[in-house]
Amino acid sequence: MDFSWTVTCRDASALLKVESSASFQATKYQATLRVDQGVLTPDLNFTFNVTASMNYDPNVQSFAGQTVRAIPSPLQPSIVGG
Repeated sequence: MDFSWTVTCRDASALLKVESSASFQATKYQATLRVDQGVLTPDLNFTFNVTASMNYDPNVQSFAGQTVRAIPSPLQPSIVGG
């Protein structure tokens, strides 16, 4: 089977950050898509879609999609110089 992942987001710079990430580029034609930690911009929706097609007949296809929203990371307090 052949796989092809795409992503959509209403924020163009956040979308570019995902699409140009090394993990997305390395896995966008595999069964499992990987997106590194910190790539998704918090408080934005990202929709990931995959198309799977048969090697012997690319016209035999199936589609799936999932929307995710990254939550902001909590602040980590620290004391500097004390």
